[in-house]
Amino acid sequence: MTSEVECKQPDRSQDLREYVNSQIAIRLFEEQDTEQIAQLFHNTVREINIRDYSSNQVRAWAPDNIYFRNWVEVCSSRFTYIAHIMDTIVGFGELEANGHIDCFYCHKNYQGCGIGKQG
Repeated sequence: MTSEVECKQPDRSQDLREYVNSQIAIRLFEEQDTEQIAQLFHNTVREINIRDYSSNQVRAWAPDNIYFRNWVEVCSSRFTYIAHIMDTIVGFGELEANGHIDCFYCHKNYQGCGIGKQG
């Protein structure tokens, strides 16, 4: 079963946000996460980050080929944390061994739900 809740709307109730946050689980990356992570990255950059960057910048950042990088290799070489609700990945972040946060992406449908506040 997948989760289809959208929190990106500013008028979402606090009750809905609390419900979504109560359903989130955090774990380390597993190889079977690859497809969802690649798609989440691509969709977030193309549909959310396009608001702040030019089309050329977005296409360079998230090329049409979502496998422009070896997701398994990169995510396995870092501490990649996955936030999920049931079987839907709602966010992921990559932490390097020196503590540097390389990236954090939140699913386009879960913007504003507090996904990045989970710990």
